Amino acid sequence: MSGQHQYLVCSQRPGSPRVALEVCRICPKTKRCAAWRDFLCPPLFPGLDTQRTRPTNRLPRPAALVQATGAGQAWLPMAD
Repeated sequence: MSGQHQYLVCSQRPGSPRVALEVCRICPKTKRCAAWRDFLCPPLFPGLDTQRTRPTNRLPRPAALVQATGAGQAWLPMAD
């Protein structure tokens, strides 16, 4: 063995072991595996997919704005 194997951390198996790429290629769970998907097509901007945390000291929306958004809009029938 030459030791030139690449490995991925498999989140589909218990304990998340490191698995060789040759094993990942034949795995039946590759369509829903996030590690395999990120290996094949890495994200262009990896930090953008994480959600920002909202501050805990944020004030709630005023009641006037909550009522004005979409609840009182009239719907018109579609023309045939």
